[in-house]
Order: sequence, then C-alpha cells, then structure tokens
Amino acid sequence: GFDDVVAYLSQFIDTLPEKPIVIGHSFGGLMVQKLIDMGKAVAGVSIDGAPPKNVMAPFSTVKIVWPVVNFFKGNTVFVGSKEWYHKAFFNNYSKEESDKLYETVAAPESRKLAKDPLFKSSAKLNLKKPHEPLLFIAGENDHIFPAEFSRKIANAYQDKNSIVDFKAFPGRSHFIAGERGWEEVAGYVLDWLKKVN
Repeated sequence: GFDDVVAYLSQFIDTLPEKPIVIGHSFGGLMVQKLIDMGKAVAGVSIDGAPPKNVMAPFSTVKIVWPVVNFFKGNTVFVGSKEWYHKAFFNNYSKEESDKLYETVAAPESRKLAKDPLFKSSAKLNLKKPHEPLLFIAGENDHIFPAEFSRKIANAYQDKNSIVDFKAFPGRSHFIAGERGWEEVAGYVLDWLKKVN
C-alpha cells in the first residue's frame, strides 16, 4: 500500500549520511512529491508523475488507468495486456516494437498501491508550505498523465519562495525514461539539479 511504500522509503532515507535527491517515474513521481512534503530530500524530480490526492485527474487519465485501479478486482495483481501497454506506455512505437518492449519491460502492478492515493488522507499533500526544489518532467505524448495534467500538478504548489519547475518534452510518451532519446531527458534533469543545488 501507499503508506507501506512511504514508510519503507522514509526509513531507508533515515539511514543515509545525508538527505538524497529523489527521482521517480509515474507512481514514483508521487513518492517524490510525498518525500519532499515530508522534508526527506534536498530536491525531487517527478517524471510523468501521479498526482497527490488533492489534485483531480482528467477523465482521460481515469479512463486509461481504470484497468489498474478496477475496484471490482479487489487487491489482485494487475498485469496489463500487450494492447493496454501499446496504448498506455509504448504509443510512440509500432505494434510490433511495442510487443517486443512488452516482453522485456512490462511488470505486474499492485492494484492496492494504485488505488490507495484515491482514498488515503496520507496521499494529500500540503501544497502551500515551503519545500525543497521540485522539477516536473512531462512527455507531450503521454497517454496516462498528459503534459497539461503534469503542469497542473506543478502549478498546484503555492509557496512563491520555493522552486517548482516544469519541462515538457515534445513527442515523448509515458515510457519517457526508457524510450529513444532518454539521454536528453536525463541531461536536462542533471543540468537542473546542478542549478538548484
């Protein structure tokens, strides 16, 4: 569940000699926001990140993630089909390429982990308080969390003295961290981190 992952990451961070930079993709992007909210990191990068409870997702997001959060399936494991992955993750590739990526990248997901942020009060963040620097990265061709939605999440942060930056990459999908041209994204993140730290 959400709280289990937060507790695990928080406890791990507490064993480190100093606070880390945290970077996460999709659900991991929400973890980044939560750890920043808790004061556990010196900077955070949310890549195509999921929203906190207090930022409403658009219908397009709800529609595409429904197979994952499907309440009628309880807390069973979600394993997306090749068709779902082609539509949701690998939409910048041909169906043949997508099917090959599916064999090496697709992984089972926890329905509980996906559903928890919809109901858990712990998934609601304080978007008004001062915080460490945050960068939101979006793919303009992301079918799960559209770039404008990522911008909406970034814009929800209200402290004017805290750094919140946003960068959308043209033509990138939700698979932004693994698809062709990922080096450009990684380079941008590195340059941003050097600038804010």
